[in-house]
Amino acid sequence: MLNKGVVKVSASPVSGRILILYGVGSLEASVEALLREALERLPSQKTAEPPAKRGFNALSGPLLELLPALEQLKRPLMWSVVSHGLSIAQGLFVVATLNAALEKNPKLLRRLLGSRFGIMSSMLMISTGANMYVQHQRKRAWRQLARNYEHALRARVLAAIEAQDLATFDQQGTGRLLSLMTKDTARITSFLERGVDDAVKNALTILISGSLLLTTSPVLVLIACLPVPFMVLPLRKLGQRASAARTRQNERSDLFTQHLENSFSGIIDIKSFTAEQQDIRRLSESARQLADAELEAAEVSSLEAHLMQGAFATGFVVMTVYGGLKTLKGRLSDKVFARTMYLFPQVLGALGGVSEVLGNYRAAASSAERLKEMLGSRPSIQSGPVRLPKGQVRGEVLFENVVFGYEPSTTVIHGISLHLRPGETLAIVGPTGSGKSTLLRLLLRFHDVRDGSIRVDGHDLRTLDLQDLRSAISIVGQEPYLFDGTVKDNVLLGHPQASDEDVAEALKSAGALEFVNALRGRMDAQVGERGRKLSGGQRQRIAIARALLKKAPILALDEATSHLDYETEAAIQRSVRNASSRMSMIVVAHRLSTIRRADMILVVDQGKVREMGRHDELLAHGGLYSFLWNLQSGE
Repeated sequence: MLNKGVVKVSASPVSGRILILYGVGSLEASVEALLREALERLPSQKTAEPPAKRGFNALSGPLLELLPALEQLKRPLMWSVVSHGLSIAQGLFVVATLNAALEKNPKLLRRLLGSRFGIMSSMLMISTGANMYVQHQRKRAWRQLARNYEHALRARVLAAIEAQDLATFDQQGTGRLLSLMTKDTARITSFLERGVDDAVKNALTILISGSLLLTTSPVLVLIACLPVPFMVLPLRKLGQRASAARTRQNERSDLFTQHLENSFSGIIDIKSFTAEQQDIRRLSESARQLADAELEAAEVSSLEAHLMQGAFATGFVVMTVYGGLKTLKGRLSDKVFARTMYLFPQVLGALGGVSEVLGNYRAAASSAERLKEMLGSRPSIQSGPVRLPKGQVRGEVLFENVVFGYEPSTTVIHGISLHLRPGETLAIVGPTGSGKSTLLRLLLRFHDVRDGSIRVDGHDLRTLDLQDLRSAISIVGQEPYLFDGTVKDNVLLGHPQASDEDVAEALKSAGALEFVNALRGRMDAQVGERGRKLSGGQRQRIAIARALLKKAPILALDEATSHLDYETEAAIQRSVRNASSRMSMIVVAHRLSTIRRADMILVVDQGKVREMGRHDELLAHGGLYSFLWNLQSGE
């Protein structure tokens, strides 16, 4: 059965894509919401799959998916192969020359160094110079790729984070989100810049030197590798432990960053309550837990590396003793033994490098898993198909039996209905915690209602384009957030193309122009982090100016003048009303004297509408509003 507005639905059995044809003007819900609902109704056909282990294999997918495409890797990989191949060839060239000289006649070495020393030195100098140039190009190529990739990855992660619902920010915490943007992206970039290059170097060394070893003396190689099979199982277990340790390290790092951010943000309260020592102990404990997690991860990775190196070192010792005895007895040539003794340490060093690369890989893979989770996360609040151009918004708002709770088990809004007509002012009053600010959050669709509906100009919010909806509403909160920058930067937030004259006019309407002109730099004065260089009232006035400059059809003031004295508050509200004469206004207020002239006053208590009417009507009614009025006026 098709939803009203949907004309046709078809699905491709090959690609799995679904085509939905609908009429934009008549669709009652967003296409994505309809599709989700339809999929949820399908019978579940889950197959029993074993849980994925948080080990090497489980983490390889996200990292490989996040790394740049092969086309971007071709140039750096080419320089790596040429550079490391040339380094290996240099060593083999010197060994081959000396072996050839010693094989013919020991005296030939002296003649070679004497008569052909200039030629040999020139060749080595040329190859060394070429190798230095190639190494520079190799490092430059990887560095450029890593920096460009890091910038692009952080932009993707930032876009994914800012696209999430507010509930995601509450659940994830600032510490985790900051770690995603900084530490996790840095780990992947570090692995891309150095880890892949090291992997190429070790792979070439093992391939070339290992092949030469096998052709030189397979028996000696076999003896050297005897301890390896006994290390496979322990190394696998250690690999799983290392991955789990990296995950715990990331979690502790997130928690420490969160604690640190909280301490810096709340430094005024910490100092005012003389809680410095208490906060230091809390941070020290968090730092200790992070250090323990880092130590555990480092120890497991180190044990894994030493175990692998120890296995091959033991094999090398056995091979050396065995080969030396065979050489002394004349059963093994000096040339074969010397070549083996040169090549095997090269392979051994490369195998040790593999352990280090694996450790860096696991750290990057753990970060990639966290980033992939965020990049693949889809916010539950999706934009609807109906466009709402700001120039065409009349400013009508209608709440119809709205029910909402932040958690499924709780309800904070119980069937509230209200109607704001275009150009009117609606005031919402009530005791603290009665749900006044929640109504504004629902209007901006930071959350979706559990039941009922909210309409703007007759359109259900769930059908509206989110950008259009939020562009049509300006909101000023009780504790407005100012960004680190100038006064003008903050006012221009909602209208970046506005002129200085427009900014000055908005500041004047918000009662802020006088104190802004008194600042050093005026509109170019720095407000500091979170606006700390300004008073609470000054921050509120700049936030009001920012909202007025946006020129949205609907203006919402959530205790926006609570830091101002009564006289200043009344003057600003008159200026705001004059500047926004064509706007629809919703005013959440505790000071009832400032909303006396509102077209409609809604009295909310415990998430329910207790009274509704004009100021004189509510006073005459003798209910909750009358009680609050008498309480504030001292009657």
